[in-house]
Amino acid sequence: MLAVVLWLVTCLLGFGALVASVFLLITAFTRIRRKGYGPLATGLAMVGGWLVGLGAFMLGVFAIATESGVLALAMSFVLVVAGPVVPPALAFAAARWLPRKSNRIFGQRAPFPFKAIGRAINLGLGIPLAVLLFYVTWSTATTVKDRVFSVLATICGPAGLWLIGGGLIRRGNAQAAQPTLETALANDGRRPVVYVRPFEKDRATFVIGDKEKYGRYHTSLIDSSRVTIVAITFDEYLGHAIRKAIGPLVALGSPEDYLPPLGAARKYAEDATWQEDFDRLLTMAEAIVLRVGDSQNLQWELGQIKAHGLEERLFLVTGHSSLREGVPGHWLRRLSERWSGVLPFSWDEFSSILRGLGYQLDQDNPGPGAVVTFDAGGISKVLVTNADLPEDFVRPMVNHLATLQPGAVQSHASASA
Repeated sequence: MLAVVLWLVTCLLGFGALVASVFLLITAFTRIRRKGYGPLATGLAMVGGWLVGLGAFMLGVFAIATESGVLALAMSFVLVVAGPVVPPALAFAAARWLPRKSNRIFGQRAPFPFKAIGRAINLGLGIPLAVLLFYVTWSTATTVKDRVFSVLATICGPAGLWLIGGGLIRRGNAQAAQPTLETALANDGRRPVVYVRPFEKDRATFVIGDKEKYGRYHTSLIDSSRVTIVAITFDEYLGHAIRKAIGPLVALGSPEDYLPPLGAARKYAEDATWQEDFDRLLTMAEAIVLRVGDSQNLQWELGQIKAHGLEERLFLVTGHSSLREGVPGHWLRRLSERWSGVLPFSWDEFSSILRGLGYQLDQDNPGPGAVVTFDAGGISKVLVTNADLPEDFVRPMVNHLATLQPGAVQSHASASA
């Protein structure tokens, strides 16, 4: 009886330990990244440590199922509960004493071999595993049922590897289609739309929801029928609609990017010249889109936008309605923000900052899915609220720009056709 109770308690606590380990893993990853360590090495180290813990968890479950005696079960209990938590907990504690380093890289990013790795997984691991499963299961099959099982095992066994490999190939195709800022401007005769935001927002979730509705705006590494919710960044979600209706979407990239995020075409400017590069973008901008947030550089950029007299071409975009508390997938969004290191930020704080820069922004929050612009005097005007699909955000921008230069947007669009 004692063994049964211990087994049940161990399973419950083990599940809780797995959940806690995920949050510890994410928090430790964020803390180590803020110390200046690259995402690839940090991520591999964190996931490797967690897999060690997961292995201990599985070993403990196996021991519980096969061993007898209170002492053996107690040892299994330690493996199940402590195994998943200890590695990320140690990484979380060690992050405090890690020395800071600079991971700022300037200039064009070299493409990552996503497609080559994906093909290597599919051909080098997936196919051999399928052949091995077929050989082992078919050679012992004596009935029709056994043969059906053999075929299913051959197909489903490597499915996880093929899913990962296929995702990497899709990511590689998206990377190949992602131009640099210079290429985007050279290949499109229209004036660009400049994307302005705190760099920490680059990988923060803008939309999270049903894959059937929003999945076409997202390039996912894992695309499975079991995946029903997608999380999409700002410029990946709105990028295509902006490029189609207004002009190329461009931005200055974060020097800490290991790879350019999907969406806006980016230039990785030097610390000594980024302000000149930003000013140069403003002189050719058809519009500026801003994701609400704060940073010292963002405040300087907002000051420059006002100095250039571009308030009427500035569009503030609030969060999508899918980010509200209580909606399905909200917990996943919070998890994503924790991973990317995004700090909470309110509309009141943002409106106070803009008023200090000379903008007359209404202190009342316009709510989710809003696009806000300004008149020539810097007084804010809400163009739309509760926008959902990308076109719902972009259409009001196009209509507003047409009032500033009648026919300008349409003529640019026809020139690129």
